[in-house]
Formats: sequence, structure tokens, C-alpha cells
Amino acid sequence: MIKTIIFDLGGVVVAPLGKPFIRECVEKLGIGWERLAVLMGKYEPQMQLGKISHIEFWKRILREERKEVSESILRRLWVDGYKKRANVNTELHKLVKVLRKKYRVGMISNTQEPHTSYNRKRGVFAYFNPCLLSHKVGLRKPDQRIFK
Repeated sequence: MIKTIIFDLGGVVVAPLGKPFIRECVEKLGIGWERLAVLMGKYEPQMQLGKISHIEFWKRILREERKEVSESILRRLWVDGYKKRANVNTELHKLVKVLRKKYRVGMISNTQEPHTSYNRKRGVFAYFNPCLLSHKVGLRKPDQRIFK
């Protein structure tokens, strides 16, 4: 018997950032696409676990490439890029409202603070309980402990 239905945030509840976001990062940071992908993959888990801020995430990437970009650009890049692209899936929100009548509906997401703050302000998490956000709980998918 199904008791709980769990959704992910990025690419499910909100649209994924995708290639346009990476393209914008490549342009603003002056780092090639492939290299940026490698560096993001290296540091993103630490950010999603809440061990480093989104600013420190970018600073570590820039340090490895011996590049400098102002902190205000780094802040805008992550936050504004998300605001531009992470549109709420309104059809899914309607479905969640219906599902909540019969099931417990939760969310598990690998995410970071600036995205959480923005999503909280716009009410994205209101229909999900539990709402397990990696940077808050210190675990991220695919670590099985986040599902228990």
C-alpha cells in the first residue's frame, strides 16, 4: 500500500537550469564548458551538503582556474540565473494538491541555500511534508540515509 509519494525539486517541481545556465556561467566566468562542468561536479556536492556557501563554491572554481570575478557577479549568477529559469511546474502543483488528500507528499532535493530561500518565498515547499533539503539535513541523493 502506498502511503507516501516523494518528489524531487529540480527538473520536477521546478524547471531545470540546464544548458542556458551553464552557457551564462561560461560567458561570465571565462571558463570552458567541459572544464566548468568538471569543476562544478567537484564542488557542488559540498555546497549541497551545506559545507560551503554558493559564493565559496564559485570562489573555489575560480581559484583553480586562477581567475577573479567580483562577489556581486557570483551572487547574481547563481541567484538570478535560478530565478530566470526555475519556473514552477504549475500542473505538478495541482497534482500534488490532489494527492495530498489521500497520501503523504514529500520532497527530497539536492539543493543549496539561495535556491531554498527563493523557493520558500514563493511558496514552493508549502505542499510538501516532509521536505528534505540536502543542505539542511547534511545528506544528499543518492545516499540512502536521506530516504530513511
